[in-house]
Amino acid sequence: MAPTPKASLIHLSIVSHGQFDLVNPLLEDLNACENSDNFLVTLTLNVPEKLPTLSFNFKVHVIENERPLGFGENHNQAFRSSPFTESSRVFVVLNPDIRIAENIFPILMEPLFSSDPANNKRPCGVVAPRINNSEGVRENSARKIPTPWEILKKVCRRTSVPNAYLSTETPFFPDWIAGMFMVFSKDVFKSLQGFHNKFFLYYEDVDICCRLWLQGYSVKVLPQVAAIHEAQRDSHRKLKYLVWHLSSMVKFFLSSTFLKALRFHQKRNRHE
Repeated sequence: MAPTPKASLIHLSIVSHGQFDLVNPLLEDLNACENSDNFLVTLTLNVPEKLPTLSFNFKVHVIENERPLGFGENHNQAFRSSPFTESSRVFVVLNPDIRIAENIFPILMEPLFSSDPANNKRPCGVVAPRINNSEGVRENSARKIPTPWEILKKVCRRTSVPNAYLSTETPFFPDWIAGMFMVFSKDVFKSLQGFHNKFFLYYEDVDICCRLWLQGYSVKVLPQVAAIHEAQRDSHRKLKYLVWHLSSMVKFFLSSTFLKALRFHQKRNRHE
């Protein structure tokens, strides 16, 4: 087994939508972590925003967008244009409403650079921690591949698909993980060419995880380490977010990636 790169520089991408009141506590959390000087943070301002003087143990590179970009495009831009990408070994996508109580990154990085056969007999492409809400309850952040008929059942409130992952305490391999906290090997993210820009918001995380599985990688969650998600739930409150959600859903279900991934996971589930 290859040694875990505990001292490797870690490139974290965070996007602010006029949300420095959310971003700053996350930066403070990172600053309080052990070995925080190993962090390299690219902070993207998706809308004009005045920042205070930033003083942390780690370097911060700020990108100011001329126009608002979508979720995937912002993180792709951070990966492509940040001076931190070349010197780092991993690329971490973080939502601004994530909170971290300790440095969990060395544990999360281990599967990315391990030849452990427990990695579902595939190299690990992306890994995530357990995600809890602010009350300590585990969130539904790792799931089976969505299908139109399951979503229709959910909307009609006739049935709901139980998520067995919510009670799993050992590492597991879901079909996809939510984009709020994703840890990639830099080389793997580059080989995928990042997120697909056709999704402005929502389903870009489902799509990239499906592409990882189809290209021979696995998706892994380590429930022994956790982060907190102080969810905003904008799609439940604002019409434009709901429109983006529905638009991305349709684009995903009409894609060849969905059909190939659905067949792949149906076969995978039969053999587990």
